[in-house]
Amino acid sequence: MPECHKCPHDGKGSDACITCGGAAETNHKGRSHVSIDAGDGQTLGEVEASIAAVWRGWEGERFPEVSPDAVKVAAAFLSMDDAEFALVRSLMSGKSMSDVAREEGVTRASVSWRVKRLAGRHPVFAFLRRR
Repeated sequence: MPECHKCPHDGKGSDACITCGGAAETNHKGRSHVSIDAGDGQTLGEVEASIAAVWRGWEGERFPEVSPDAVKVAAAFLSMDDAEFALVRSLMSGKSMSDVAREEGVTRASVSWRVKRLAGRHPVFAFLRRR
């Protein structure tokens, strides 16, 4: 494959290099190269301007206030394992502890025990004990 380093003008700053289209075939050694200017006719400058416009829109804005209870609920969900999450989801979707026990093939007492343990770790879910 022809490469520029094989050209007699390579590295000499010749005027011929300005009008040269480069080597007929370019060897990128297995790598793909795509110009950022190739996408949807948008130049790099336009992309940067769009990003800057979005950031300007955020200046001076604040995130909405979040109640401490919402933060506690979110923290509880993040610290649950999959089984606890499935239990909470089932009970919050209207299923009873008996329904959950039947689906899982366990006793209602074992589901009740799991709910009590969950409510002990995460008091925001104490209301589930009454289901």
